[in-house]
Amino acid sequence: MFEIKKRFNDLRTRFLSALLLIPFGIWAVTAQSTLSVRVIIAVVAIALGEWAYAVFQSKRDKAPNAGKSLRLKFIVGLLTALYIIAGGGAFIYLNTAYAVKVSIGLLIITIAADTGAYMTGKMIGGPKLAPRISPNKTVSGLAGGLFFGAVFGALYFAYPTFLSAPDYFAPSLLLALAAQAGDLGQSYFKRVFGVKDTSALIPGHGGVFDRLDGLLGAALVGCFFGGFLENAAS
Repeated sequence: MFEIKKRFNDLRTRFLSALLLIPFGIWAVTAQSTLSVRVIIAVVAIALGEWAYAVFQSKRDKAPNAGKSLRLKFIVGLLTALYIIAGGGAFIYLNTAYAVKVSIGLLIITIAADTGAYMTGKMIGGPKLAPRISPNKTVSGLAGGLFFGAVFGALYFAYPTFLSAPDYFAPSLLLALAAQAGDLGQSYFKRVFGVKDTSALIPGHGGVFDRLDGLLGAALVGCFFGGFLENAAS
């Protein structure tokens, strides 16, 4: 009993923060078009600010292979910045070019995948997914994240009849995979620059970039079949 409680000792803080984050996310994508774009740009700008803080506050490597370390930091830092910008632009595109249900669907899939990965990984544990990148991530967590992301996404896009849910399972699974990949990629960025969280703006979650990492990946992939997802909204 004590071990279970220890595993979920940060759950209350994460849950309370989520009670504020989820309504804000829904409002941001459903607001008037110009306002929505401005809010999304502002959120992405905060994530870039956190990226810059992590990059420029990183301690300089004094080891003999410092040159290699600096090259790695340059490459990873640049790719991460491009990921934030491209992912933010992709989400703005989806939110303006297609029905708002598509954007909300991305939010649901990302949240379900993130929550499913967290809960499954904590409850089941097992082999580590990528211990050198993120010691806490497990294979069971990845499987749980993909499963919950795909199921919730399929049910959401098939609402209200749910008869077409199987048609949306594969796209939702792909989006959940993209979200999990974005999360893992951001973990690698933090490992390279020696930071645990990109900031402490969101209690229990870290920074804005820590919450956007998966959504940005889902948005980039979602651009390839936004029209298919929009059909669910009609």
